[in-house]
Amino acid sequence: MDERVYFRAEGSPYFVEGVYFDEVGRSFKAVLNTGAEVALDLSTLSGDAQSVLYATVLDDDQARFTPTALQHLASHLDEDENGYRVRHTGERLDL
Repeated sequence: MDERVYFRAEGSPYFVEGVYFDEVGRSFKAVLNTGAEVALDLSTLSGDAQSVLYATVLDDDQARFTPTALQHLASHLDEDENGYRVRHTGERLDL
């Protein structure tokens, strides 16, 4: 017997499980829950009302950061009176 269950999924199907800086390419990479490593464009970072961080990946899909990925990203940031700065590039982030 073939049994099927249908349900509506809410939220993103992707999670960022890790973040690292690729010294060769001088860019950030995100490790997704699928195992894929994709370019992480920091300009696509956004948060929601519950302080959850998201990034746009894979052609306009949103990926939610896990707590571990947030710690990885934070290890590459410096905070000052104007907000956050990316240690490797000097780029400012509005988070």
